[in-house]
Amino acid sequence: HPVLWGLTYMGLFFLISTIVTMVVAGYMKYRMKDKQAMLDKLEESQDLSNLALRGANTIIVNSVEDIARGEHFMHPDYLDSFKEALERYKRGDDNFTNLVLLNDPSRGDGYKWWELRVGKAIEIDGERVVPALIIDVDDSVRRKQQLIEARKIAEEARAKETFIMNISHEMRTPLNAIVGFSQALSQLNDLLSDEEVRQYGRYIKDNAEVLSVMVNDILQFSRLESGRVKMVPEEINVKELLDTLIFEWQDKLTGKVGLELADCPPDLYISADSLRLKEVINQYIGNGLKFSNKGTVTVGCTFDKNTERAKIWVKDEGPGIPAEKLQFTFKLFWKGDAFIPGVGLGLSIAKSFTEMMGGVVGVESQVGFGSTFSSEFDGYIK
Repeated sequence: HPVLWGLTYMGLFFLISTIVTMVVAGYMKYRMKDKQAMLDKLEESQDLSNLALRGANTIIVNSVEDIARGEHFMHPDYLDSFKEALERYKRGDDNFTNLVLLNDPSRGDGYKWWELRVGKAIEIDGERVVPALIIDVDDSVRRKQQLIEARKIAEEARAKETFIMNISHEMRTPLNAIVGFSQALSQLNDLLSDEEVRQYGRYIKDNAEVLSVMVNDILQFSRLESGRVKMVPEEINVKELLDTLIFEWQDKLTGKVGLELADCPPDLYISADSLRLKEVINQYIGNGLKFSNKGTVTVGCTFDKNTERAKIWVKDEGPGIPAEKLQFTFKLFWKGDAFIPGVGLGLSIAKSFTEMMGGVVGVESQVGFGSTFSSEFDGYIK
């Protein structure tokens, strides 16, 4: 009957609809339960991340404006580099890392070290988000600084030990020579000829002069190390000063090597401490004579009108210095020849005095043809 068939179809339709609805409802319930479980895990992970960040004393920021607010708490010495890095980031740099000192009243010095790490900006729902972390690195930075300071102290201790060993070794040679020849003169005087007596006397005098130079260098080095050197600038006529020094050196020349003054502007002046400037030039002259077995040590000065710089130089005809070793010539304790008497202080002292008077040192050398040492200062023609 048509009515019965219609009722049957309607019943089947409702049955199928009910089954489908139950299946869909069950699936949705399962999905909601699974989604809730995922949300719970995500929330748990976020809580753990927050705990880790708080434990590491790390701050999260997500905009350039938030990062820029750090300027108000930053140490002045680090402000410029921070602004430059931030400007580069705004212009398109993908990321940057910057070590900064931020104000922290809880610290004794008022500042704490932080590291700013900024990643590449991303778009979220049409909004530009800047992923950035500000990480507390104060302990690690200060430990690193302490290690650097400890290493510096250890290096200074080793340098002092090396200095004492060098001094002991270098002073022993002239002292032994003086003692030995003095004993020979006192014990064998009747057996020695007049020429031998004079020769022994010259040996004693030469070694006494070597010892005197060493003692002078040690005293000068000690004054520099203790900060007791004070400069008293005065107007100095360079040529007159060089004439005086060359005259004073004449009695010390052995005859094998000469000492002369090259052309030097007679009206060239510089402002410097005359005693310290003499010490610098004497170091250059003494070094040139010590390393020369023949020829002439030449002293001179030049003036560059364009730069208004005066250069005082000393040129020898010694063995010269290899190009790869020129960088060490003014280093403390460096010696070009280990067999030449000296403790390696002279050129280092000359460099220190020159720089304290506002000048710069220089060296030019060619193996087999000699070396030229110089000190350059502001000068003027009067």
